[in-house]
Amino acid sequence: MFSHKKNIFAYITYVTKYTNLKKEKMKKKTIKGLAAATAVIMCLAITSCEIYSALKAATTFYQCEVHKKDGSIVSGRIGGMRSSNFYANTKTVSIKTATSREKISANDVQYLVLWDKDYPTVKNTLMYVEFEKEGRKGKKCYNKRWMYVEGAGDNLIILGSGSYYQITPKGDLIISYVNTDGIQYYLSRNSNMPMYFANSNRTKKSMRKMWAEKLKDDPSLVNKITNKEIEVWDFKTIADEYNPK
Repeated sequence: MFSHKKNIFAYITYVTKYTNLKKEKMKKKTIKGLAAATAVIMCLAITSCEIYSALKAATTFYQCEVHKKDGSIVSGRIGGMRSSNFYANTKTVSIKTATSREKISANDVQYLVLWDKDYPTVKNTLMYVEFEKEGRKGKKCYNKRWMYVEGAGDNLIILGSGSYYQITPKGDLIISYVNTDGIQYYLSRNSNMPMYFANSNRTKKSMRKMWAEKLKDDPSLVNKITNKEIEVWDFKTIADEYNPK
């Protein structure tokens, strides 16, 4: 279960202020050959599985700052021979510091920051978040993934997660994903545990219907989305304007 329910809104809002998150507009580009083989292991057995990525990072090393739950900070770099792909299900962060290599359990990380050494002002934050998802026969199941913030308001947090992350040569965050799954989206209201609610493969029509159900306690916002005043994928505006009655 989410162990910091009361702090999730204050914490995530703090993180979004700490670094200005940037996300490349996803382009449908299939990575073939070795890159595809190393992207998601399951694709080795499923030939129809394609990996989509906005761009391929020009560097295999990323600068990294790990903020641990005990208040300490570990700085160094990740990547290299251990792959420049930071997988969303990574349970251990291996970071090379100036003096050694440290392996840090994801459960001990409050959040981490990634950037390209040539663009130190463009930083990207990832958090290891426990989330809820409805399984078979309506049974709830729980898991953890590295996520980024799509939108953060006073009453609503919207998070996103891909299969793995990279950094572009100019420092922006790349979210790579399996085409059948899309980018996974999660929302948290009233400081509750984030819950999966949609993926990037959904149509605008189905998203409007979904928002009408999820945000029915804010009829004004639902009307704006239904009347196309607010784009269904404009998570930042939706999170900012959500004000339950």
